Amino acid sequence: MFQRSRQPPARTANVRHNHAVPRWFFRHRRLLAALLLCCAAGLTVHQLTPAQAATTSVVTAAQDLPAGAVLTASALSVVRIEPDLAPRGAYASVGQLVGKQLAAPQRQGEFLTDAALLGPGLLIGAPPGTVAVPLRITDSSTVQLVRTGERVDVVVSSGNGYERTVESRTAAEDVVVLWTSAAGASGSVSSGGSGDAGWLGSSGAEGLVVVAAEATQAQSLASAASKGKVSLVMVSPRRGSG
Repeated sequence: MFQRSRQPPARTANVRHNHAVPRWFFRHRRLLAALLLCCAAGLTVHQLTPAQAATTSVVTAAQDLPAGAVLTASALSVVRIEPDLAPRGAYASVGQLVGKQLAAPQRQGEFLTDAALLGPGLLIGAPPGTVAVPLRITDSSTVQLVRTGERVDVVVSSGNGYERTVESRTAAEDVVVLWTSAAGASGSVSSGGSGDAGWLGSSGAEGLVVVAAEATQAQSLASAASKGKVSLVMVSPRRGSG
């Protein structure tokens, strides 16, 4: 008499498990598809998003600033730009500029560099050996007519036309005006500020002009006031002038 063999319990359990897995995937197919789409989108965005570029801080004018203005914190702002866009001589923090005086007007948003300030920066780009020479003009009111960047001849006149014949000589030709006391009179850009502070010191700067001259001209210019009346003659740039 034959006996029917029974299915091993372990095999039955495996069959049931194999059927359960596809049914679970089928029931959650929409959720799985959404997850796969999200992963694909995330990978795509990651691949297409450029790497964060390095930046550096640069100080700019927070408003239009006049020549001669004594800089205050409220007149300046800091922006971040790519390092390659930062000009040479730029400043990274407002504290480096507070109290310094502008040699030329600055528009809002312009980068502040050492070339814009009274001091050694005025000679940036000048030929080697160029020096900055302060001159006191006899008729201080004429300084109002001169602007930075203009070219002038410096003329020294001696004699009064009575006892002594008036004689004039040119102490220097075609020199560039770097700064004038008329520009310095613009003063501070904040209320209560004083335009006296800066490279040339105090209110005694009235009638002063700073010019860029060759070293060979410096001695003659420095002693010009002791030899007679000093005046400026505005001229057109000579051929070959920088």
